[in-house]
Amino acid sequence: MTVYSDRAGATWIRKPDGEVSRSGHNIADWNVGDRRLPWTEFDQLPTEPEKLKARFSKNAEARFEQAMSLLAQSPASPDLRSALFQIVAETPGVTMTPEVKDSRGRPGTEIVLRGTRRVDKPGTKPVSFQYSLRYVIDPDTSRVLEHGNAGANPLVRTTYLEVGWTNHIS
Repeated sequence: MTVYSDRAGATWIRKPDGEVSRSGHNIADWNVGDRRLPWTEFDQLPTEPEKLKARFSKNAEARFEQAMSLLAQSPASPDLRSALFQIVAETPGVTMTPEVKDSRGRPGTEIVLRGTRRVDKPGTKPVSFQYSLRYVIDPDTSRVLEHGNAGANPLVRTTYLEVGWTNHIS
């Protein structure tokens, strides 16, 4: 499917059959720490990695996921993207592997965060499980090509075929 979003937060989805419908989901704001940051406030974010890092969660996994979400889906400036990549690179548990391919065969650099999550629900026994978050980045443009679970057969995968600006929904 194709997703269109404007600065005001309106979102439309074009399905594979060509049908376009307005979504009730706003994708024009992003988690930055404990705030939802609208598109209009991106210019106010610092581009020095340490100052930017202070805006995010102290939890490394949450910080990684929020930074990667901004890199994948937001209109972040080149300076902000650079600072976000530096934050990601310094995240404990992150590995980077050059010269991989995404599911479409496009070359990229793989960024993976692996860890363990523990789920504690009242009245149940705590459960721990391993997780892995995988992103493939185009080394020439720094755009996210794909993200999902790491491994040969990911349970969830989003592949970005094209990201850019438009004046109309086609």
